[in-house]
Amino acid sequence: AARPAARRGPRLAARRALDSAGIVSTWRGPDQPLPEDLEATLALVLLEGVTNVVRHAGAVRCDIAFAAGPDAVTLTIRDHRPAGRAEVDSAAASTSGFTEGHGLKGMRERLAALGGSLVLQPQPDGTELLARLPRRAA
Repeated sequence: AARPAARRGPRLAARRALDSAGIVSTWRGPDQPLPEDLEATLALVLLEGVTNVVRHAGAVRCDIAFAAGPDAVTLTIRDHRPAGRAEVDSAAASTSGFTEGHGLKGMRERLAALGGSLVLQPQPDGTELLARLPRRAA
């Protein structure tokens, strides 16, 4: 019974952080058990990613999606800035809320330690962060 509650904890904390910042969030994906090392790593990436969106993105919406395939598990965090903000922000930081500092470096290191990856994709109105972990983590 502890495991489902532990799985909901980071998601609930992320949801509360977005709500309290006035950022509308959408959530997709299965809420199924994962191996503990993958689950713990994705929880840290989720919390760090949402923290970046809240603090730095100027976002009005954040879409979060989990996907669990036979070979890999992915977490996508996509922030959306209001119309007119994209042009202003792109000159200052092409990665929106996901500034390349200690937070992103830590996410990359945690994912890489398990054979995973982190990709940032600038979007017309924000940024998409894609974290991928292989099912057979090292």
